[in-house]
Amino acid sequence: MRRLTQHALVALAVSALGGGVVASSLSASSAADQSASVVAPAVGSASTEAAPLGQGRSDHAQLDRDWSQRAGRDTRSAERGVLTTKAKEAAAKRAKALARQRSDIKERGKAIEKERAAERKRKAVERRRKAAAQGYALGTTDPREIARQIMRNKFSWGAGEFSCYDSLIKSESNWNIHATNSSSGAYGIPQALPGNKMASVASDWQTNPATQIRWGLQYVRSVYGTPCSAWSFKQGHHWY
Repeated sequence: MRRLTQHALVALAVSALGGGVVASSLSASSAADQSASVVAPAVGSASTEAAPLGQGRSDHAQLDRDWSQRAGRDTRSAERGVLTTKAKEAAAKRAKALARQRSDIKERGKAIEKERAAERKRKAVERRRKAAAQGYALGTTDPREIARQIMRNKFSWGAGEFSCYDSLIKSESNWNIHATNSSSGAYGIPQALPGNKMASVASDWQTNPATQIRWGLQYVRSVYGTPCSAWSFKQGHHWY
């Protein structure tokens, strides 16, 4: 009985001792864990907080650079857009001004041509009027045909009188409107002396065969009555 009691006491002592050791071990382990838990978060916190701070500044700087670059690109793009728009507007204005200038030139050209056409028409009407007044058709250029028409239309002389007048004029100037007698100065188809006598018919007496012929026929009628009478006188006296 005493032995059993001793064994029980020993067991209890061992058990108590083991429990103390375990408790001590647990206590020590818990203390270590607590110490680690206190120290570890501090170290971990330092590394965790330090990295985002530096990295954040770098990220912000990069973001600033990116924003600045984008802003620069946007500004340059906007400037190019403005310049392009202005260039297009200037080109459109120049094209419009050029088109207006061309239109004005075209209109002025039309107006000038219209005035010239009117002037040509006026001169043509005036030439026809003068030709009709002198007795020949406008457009006739042969002096002999002009004389034939004037004799018929203004003097009522026919082919016979024309034949006499043709012979007379051939002997005087050969129908040359610029014929000039070197000794007397008589001029033109009828050899008027002086030549400016023919201005009584028209001012173009130096160059217009109709003016010279009209004056010559008037002279023949006033002095000789008919071209044939003038031709007869010329044959007998060598002048008329």
